[in-house]
Amino acid sequence: RHEVHLLRNQFDAILVGAKTVIVDDPKLTVRDIENSRNPVRVILDINLITSPDAEVYKQAEATKVYLVTKIRQDKKKIDAFLKVNSNLELIEVPEISNSRLDLKVLFSVLAEKNILSVLVEAGPSLSSELISNQLIDEYVLFIAPKLLGEQNSINNLNVKNANFEFKIIDHRLIGNDLMIILRK
Repeated sequence: RHEVHLLRNQFDAILVGAKTVIVDDPKLTVRDIENSRNPVRVILDINLITSPDAEVYKQAEATKVYLVTKIRQDKKKIDAFLKVNSNLELIEVPEISNSRLDLKVLFSVLAEKNILSVLVEAGPSLSSELISNQLIDEYVLFIAPKLLGEQNSINNLNVKNANFEFKIIDHRLIGNDLMIILRK
C-alpha cells in the first residue's frame, strides 16, 4: 500500500508486535517513495517467539532493528538474533502483569535514543494496550469493506478503563479502503 509507505517515511521508527512478525513476515521498510529513508524498526517480542530468520531481522542494510523483550531473557535465544543482524540491538524492559512489557518504559528508552515519533502497525492486542495506557497521540485507521469474523479485527479492541475521545482530523478514500486519521 502506497499510503502506508508514505506514513513510514514520516516517522523515526515503526513498532510491531511479535504476532505481526509471525503472521505477516514484514520487512518494515519504505518502498516506492522517491528520496525516502527507512525508519528504525522496533519489534516487541516478550518471549522471543519470532524467528531470527524473519525478514525484518534480515534487512541489516535497511536500518537499525531494536528487539524489545523482557529483562533476563535466555542468552542463547538472544544470541541467535544477534548473529543474523549486526545492526540489531536488544532493549530489555520490565515485564508487568499478564505477560506484558512496560510500554511507558519502552517509549522512554526510545526517546533517549532520539526516537521521538513512532508509527505502530499493530493488531488489536497491542493497539488496545497502547490506547489503555494513553500512549497514542494520533490513530491512523484503515478500514476495508470486508466483514471479518476473526478475533484479529479492529472491533475486538480490549481497552481497559476506557473513555477515550478522538477527533477526526482527516479521512480519505484510498482505492476501496477508507483511511481515517484520529487525534486526541
